[in-house]
Amino acid sequence: MVSRPLLRLARLLVLSAALASATAARAACGSVLPPTSPIPATGRGVTAADLIQMRDVGDTEGASFADPSPFGVAPGGTRIAFYITQPSVAENAICRALVLLDLRKKAPLRILDQGGENILIDDPKFGLLIKPGAPAVVTPVWSPDGRSIAYLRRDHGTTRAWVVDLDGAHARSVSPAGLDIDQLGWTGDGNGLIVTARPGLAQSRDAIETEGRSGWLFDSRFWPNIAARPMVPADATTAYSVIAIASGTMRPATKEEAAGGQVQPAAGLPEPVAEQAGQRAFTVREAPSPLSPGRLHAALAGGVETACPDPACTGGIVGLWWRRGAIYFLRREGWDLEMMAMYRWPPGQHSATRLWGTTDVLRGCVQSATGLICTRENSTTPPSLVRLNSKSGRSESLVRLNPEFDAIKLPEVRRLRWKNDRGLAAWGDLVLPPDYRPGQRVPLVVTQYHSLGFLRGGTGDEYPIFLFAERGMAVLSVERPPDIMHLAPQLSSWTDLIAFRQKDWAERRSMLSALLKGVDLAIEQGVADPARLGLTGLSDGATSVSFALVNSHRFAAAASSTCCIDPNTVTTYGGIGWSDFMQQTGYPPATRPDPSFWAPMSIAQNARTITTPLLLQSADSEYLLALETFEALRELKRPVELYVFPNELHNKIEPVHRAAAFERSLDWFDFWLRGHADPAPAKAAQYRRWDKMRDAQTPSAAR
Repeated sequence: MVSRPLLRLARLLVLSAALASATAARAACGSVLPPTSPIPATGRGVTAADLIQMRDVGDTEGASFADPSPFGVAPGGTRIAFYITQPSVAENAICRALVLLDLRKKAPLRILDQGGENILIDDPKFGLLIKPGAPAVVTPVWSPDGRSIAYLRRDHGTTRAWVVDLDGAHARSVSPAGLDIDQLGWTGDGNGLIVTARPGLAQSRDAIETEGRSGWLFDSRFWPNIAARPMVPADATTAYSVIAIASGTMRPATKEEAAGGQVQPAAGLPEPVAEQAGQRAFTVREAPSPLSPGRLHAALAGGVETACPDPACTGGIVGLWWRRGAIYFLRREGWDLEMMAMYRWPPGQHSATRLWGTTDVLRGCVQSATGLICTRENSTTPPSLVRLNSKSGRSESLVRLNPEFDAIKLPEVRRLRWKNDRGLAAWGDLVLPPDYRPGQRVPLVVTQYHSLGFLRGGTGDEYPIFLFAERGMAVLSVERPPDIMHLAPQLSSWTDLIAFRQKDWAERRSMLSALLKGVDLAIEQGVADPARLGLTGLSDGATSVSFALVNSHRFAAAASSTCCIDPNTVTTYGGIGWSDFMQQTGYPPATRPDPSFWAPMSIAQNARTITTPLLLQSADSEYLLALETFEALRELKRPVELYVFPNELHNKIEPVHRAAAFERSLDWFDFWLRGHADPAPAKAAQYRRWDKMRDAQTPSAAR
């Protein structure tokens, strides 16, 4: 249930956006299609509603680019179907619409089906299924005759297989109620769907409920910080079935049907693959290390396999396509992989030709009859649907997903590049306040740990970069350097690599060095005030926040969305599976306290030396991990505040929760870095607490 204060905040955000401009983003599912009429360029500032209610296609955050494309290409390659999603603060929902686009015409998007709940990925952890809050990429699949489209849709907690005809008038579910469908594809004759499901999951859930009648045995199925009940095991067997479209009957698929069915994956692929006319392009890891880059290979007709000898054919490949007997591949390269470049390699040739490159981010690219279809974005340009010429790189806009940003004047963004003390490359986007004057020193807020594409709120999208700038603060959005495990190519097992990463907190030291080097560069630019630095983070970024507060005195305020790694937290709140895993990677057990091990990492153990104000905004499924840190700081009267969001996951999903997290983090850094308090009466209690925290900081404790 959403609290009244959050609902009031949601209404205020929507109202403020509407007052800012008549073209501000509307907060209703009726606006899921982008407007087609021109948006006047008023030069207004960006609002929280603008950022939260952006329309998206496919994955917006994945840094590995391993998810399947969101675009379903019709037979013949002249039409595509895809989902547009848009959060609505007013409705506290994720609006979803399955749309059709004709690539040959300038016809507008047409909705084929609308509605359904957000479909989230399952993440197997320690043999259990966990939902981190990341949305799954749902790719529509066309029937062989091009007259119907199959897709996944979730309603009332169940993901079912749906089919819609191109007129959009006959959208219907075709799989049984209560059975979650994971993947789907068409039978060769187009009369049915081949679907995959894991019926054992429902059986496991039923067994857990039955066991609960006499009490659950606390064992490795528990992840206490997520829930006070066993989690569902991840080892359920996948079953293939065939659904007859006409009758709706469902039967087990034969081995031949399961092996030959063109089933659309529901999760990420480990490596890109392209097939055409009996030929196959793929990548192969040629060194024992699991981190070794993949080299491009081609399997030709007749069983001949050849590898591309060009160094450009190794590493960073995120897309493969055949065209006229040659392989085209899209590759991340350059300074900490900040560029994307297209190459052409005819199998058998010694070298690949680099055709073009860009610092824009291209996602979900698929080949159509009219060109390469992708989403495209950069630091100051929201995602749009484009058609690319593979050979020249010429880009044509097909759908501008968020034209409302035409009315907005975004702040100046500078790309900074540097290396950390391990010689690893990193980069960041330095965002200046709208009224910034050269030479002016302003507070700086650091966001982590990726800065790919349009600048939203860092990884997890909780720290709104452009809104910090609107409040007079500069922001350094950091793209992290490669993991330090890449410096150990001689290691061939994950166990050894993790041990290398963990020894003397090597990865944490590498990341802290990257953050501080980036901050120093922002100071050298004459922008950042070294006495007014803030740090934020979620997930790995939150761990970097903890490590920075223990090992650096540079930051005057901090905010963390997930917290923390402390001695009791590791061995207790993560459950038996997590505790065993952490001990395998070098962490001490609960029965053998090791203060020297924890000295560089634990905020709780170092609470007496930490006076940096710390804001914690956690999901109810993770807040237990923050309690050891919170209580240690609270007992010592350090400035700390913890908020718990109901029914949330690792990544917060509900739009009103994201709006609240945005507003509170803005107020927090405004208060501690600029000495500013919002005079709104609704926030009076908040500032009374913060004033008491500030007054309690003695001169000797101040940095």
